[in-house]
Amino acid sequence: MKHAADSAEAGAGSPVLHEAVQELVRLLQELRGQVAAPSAQAIDDSLASISPEGDTDSQRQHQALMAVAGIAATVGAIGQPVLDAVTKVLALLGVGQ
Repeated sequence: MKHAADSAEAGAGSPVLHEAVQELVRLLQELRGQVAAPSAQAIDDSLASISPEGDTDSQRQHQALMAVAGIAATVGAIGQPVLDAVTKVLALLGVGQ
């Protein structure tokens, strides 16, 4: 059961989680240049709450993850890597969508 194993390895300071969040941030920065200005602004607003360097509570982080997942879902194929990365981060955090 890989999902459970991923969650078990992914405490708050986990290198696995940190790496997954860094990859998500990289993908969001790429996506940001391919979406309309309001969506780019929403990505910018969410990045601080998602960033591994951020000091964000889990509720705010979850809201930011869901916001960028919504943007990624609406832009189709170009957003799929972001959507996959958000799903991975949520799984590592032990939070269901």
